[in-house]
Amino acid sequence: MMAESQKYRVFHSLRHPNGRGKAAVVSTALGKPFGVCMLPVMIAALIAMLQGSPVLTYLYVGFPIALAVSSAWVWIRVRSVVCELHLGDASMALRSLVDAADPPSSLNWQLILDISSNNDGLRLTLGLEEFELIASDWEEWSDLTAALHAARTASRVLDSAESRSL
Repeated sequence: MMAESQKYRVFHSLRHPNGRGKAAVVSTALGKPFGVCMLPVMIAALIAMLQGSPVLTYLYVGFPIALAVSSAWVWIRVRSVVCELHLGDASMALRSLVDAADPPSSLNWQLILDISSNNDGLRLTLGLEEFELIASDWEEWSDLTAALHAARTASRVLDSAESRSL
């Protein structure tokens, strides 16, 4: 959609990995979900212990289940959190936490179809996907929103020019 030689502006959220690798990003994000998933296992083991029942069964079965559920939870989360936004004249490209941890990955430029405000940020529609940007995650929020609205206006001009040519 956009030539590599064109200039664009890059915005980074406060959640940006800043040079950390994929393994560091995923392992950092795994802490809280794993704790939440292990809580029922530990409560069941405590109850079994207080009743004088064997405890190891709860741990042997519960630990792998908790690890699998929390890993799936984190993998979905780190792939859906937008932390890097590349904004051109009429198009933009987004990177998730995992994509930003692997900088050589190519950018997927898309036209901005819609921007709508919600309680704590913006909802972007790019193609068939919607993305949510939370204002508290972005230091340059006012610059980002102004640039997004300008790019959306330019995108509308491109859309109308293409529809007239058909």
